[in-house]
Amino acid sequence: MRKVITIENKPFTFDDRVKQEMQEIVTLFDAYLEEYRAQGTSKHAIMGPVAKILQRAQSGQWLTESLTGYALRVHEMRPRTGGYVTPEAVQKLEEGTKRLIAFLGSIPVTAIPKVAEQIDYGVYYERQRKNIKTRADWQEARRGELAAFLHAKYDSDADFAQAWNDKRFTTMDSLPYYFGPTSVTHKKAKGQMKADMDEFYELLKGKGQAPEVEEAAE
Repeated sequence: MRKVITIENKPFTFDDRVKQEMQEIVTLFDAYLEEYRAQGTSKHAIMGPVAKILQRAQSGQWLTESLTGYALRVHEMRPRTGGYVTPEAVQKLEEGTKRLIAFLGSIPVTAIPKVAEQIDYGVYYERQRKNIKTRADWQEARRGELAAFLHAKYDSDADFAQAWNDKRFTTMDSLPYYFGPTSVTHKKAKGQMKADMDEFYELLKGKGQAPEVEEAAE
């Protein structure tokens, strides 16, 4: 009588080795995205070609060179790049793609979607963490410039408050900067308040400091 052979299927676990490899892949893609100028604040915009790499790599049908080439073409087609990608960015993208394909090929098929998802959100977190700080620093710098702009126009907070005629804004130094003509406050502004906002925004544009993506949310 033939003996029954049993195979033990060990469940896939996110052990230290797995976590380390995932983090290193995240770091490589994050480094590449430092040079990818996202247009917009959605996850789709922020992740750029990396999202497409993560999606296609799960099939196990792509070579590193082919998938990297596909991602580079997506990058090059963006108007803001002018068709140029730095050698450093290409290196990070290729290494991240190579590591990703090799790693997904070394784990059970059933674990691939979950691992890819965690890498995806790991990259997104790194990008958002840096973007939030960058936006906060940018906004604080513009707030100071706005205060200086208003001080040059008005002799006192009382004069400023009278000109703007808005109970929310009574002092020049504490006024936050709203991101240009698409912001709710800017859209609803009237009279001298709108004139000042328009003038300050044009000054920022002239210095190349106006936000690339204006935000309606305040």
